[in-house]
Amino acid sequence: MDEKDNRPDVASKEKHLTIKSFAENDHVCVQVTDTGVGMSEEVKNKIFEPFYTTKKVGRGTGLGVSISYGIVKDYKGSIEIESEVGEGTTFSLTFPPAPEVQ
Repeated sequence: MDEKDNRPDVASKEKHLTIKSFAENDHVCVQVTDTGVGMSEEVKNKIFEPFYTTKKVGRGTGLGVSISYGIVKDYKGSIEIESEVGEGTTFSLTFPPAPEVQ
């Protein structure tokens, strides 16, 4: 979201991060929404690749989303992305319920 300060193409400079959790269709869902700069289709198509980053050198390794994706998959979950340039991004994570512990 900090990139918004330097982007004239982004209308609103407000920065908000919203996290919601809920149950849906017997699954646990978590949605993380930001009011950042959003992503193009090209970026969305590469976002889960290890070492892919849109940040300048020294500002990120490109591993955060890739590692998160691996953790979600290890727990049989899924991640969906909704994003538009200039409008922010929502990551939706869905997990099956944990087995009952005896």
